[in-house]
Amino acid sequence: MMGVETVNDDELVLIMATETKEATEAAKKHPWDDYHKYTCFTLNKYSDAEFKKFFHFKKIDVTRLADCLGLENEYVHHTRITWSKLEGLCVLLHRLAYPCRLIDLQPMFARPPPVLSAIVNMMLEDIYAKNHALLALVLQP
Repeated sequence: MMGVETVNDDELVLIMATETKEATEAAKKHPWDDYHKYTCFTLNKYSDAEFKKFFHFKKIDVTRLADCLGLENEYVHHTRITWSKLEGLCVLLHRLAYPCRLIDLQPMFARPPPVLSAIVNMMLEDIYAKNHALLALVLQP
């Protein structure tokens, strides 16, 4: 037949090994593996205008809100991830303020999406547990 090339066994093994190695390396790399290149979150990282844009609150108001909500100074997830009350509140506020993917928050908070998800869920649970009675009062007819 014309145009058909044959591949001997050694060439086939080499081709298969190369393709398998590339596929394995691609499968190992998650899109969030590079979160280490970002700096950790602090309130001073952003100007007042940027902070208001990202979180819909002023810096001083976020500090007051954290105190009013009765948030703990430090949170520890069962997977031993830790974060401060201000970082957790800011993750939650940004997530609620904008409909964005968790991977979009990675540069701001220097944490991978599964960790950001855990922070959002734990902060929501804690705020609700401590303040659900107030919500019930507001919703009274």
